[in-house]
Amino acid sequence: MNAKIRIIFPIALWGTIALFVKNIPLPTSEIALLRAIIAALALLAYKRLRNQPVLVANLKQDLPLLFLSGAALGFNWILLFQAYHYT
Repeated sequence: MNAKIRIIFPIALWGTIALFVKNIPLPTSEIALLRAIIAALALLAYKRLRNQPVLVANLKQDLPLLFLSGAALGFNWILLFQAYHYT
């Protein structure tokens, strides 16, 4: 895959998020939660398709930092999606 396409595709995809969020009749917190669940399932499916195991032992040592960064990202998404509702 061409390097330019690998950059353009995610940027174009990210640019459509406001259109979806603005037209979904759910609270922004639920949209952020559903987005996180879909992303987690997509990453797990990708790992399965590539035959790469998810090593839980490696995650245990970083668990507090993962929860903190996940909470910060979720809060950021909630604020971002709420801003989309107001625009």
